[in-house]
Amino acid sequence: MAHYIHHIPGRLRVRNPMFKENPPVLDEAQNCFKEAPGIKQVSANALTGSLTVRYDPDVLSPERILQIFEECQYVDLRRAATLDTHLNQSFNKAGKYVGRAALSVMVDVALQGSGLSFLSALI
Repeated sequence: MAHYIHHIPGRLRVRNPMFKENPPVLDEAQNCFKEAPGIKQVSANALTGSLTVRYDPDVLSPERILQIFEECQYVDLRRAATLDTHLNQSFNKAGKYVGRAALSVMVDVALQGSGLSFLSALI
């Protein structure tokens, strides 16, 4: 189960496939934060599968929020991805596609001429 965590001071969002189109699970997850001091608002989005916690950073740390998620078994921090991880994976995937496209164009151009052109492109 993959989790995505995005944080800016005062706001932490967790995406979990378990939340997606599952309002009862989202309601249970929201209840985990009822008693936590410093929580301003907890909002759920069943369409995206995310739970956003708005909090007072002077009272509550993002680490404690994640700990609450983990205690309620809605996040496994060992398998969580942050924005940096997500962006790196996306850029790596995009790089592979661009590389393949560039190679395809070079081969296509080389094959438009003679076989000698193709050999010179390889060299």
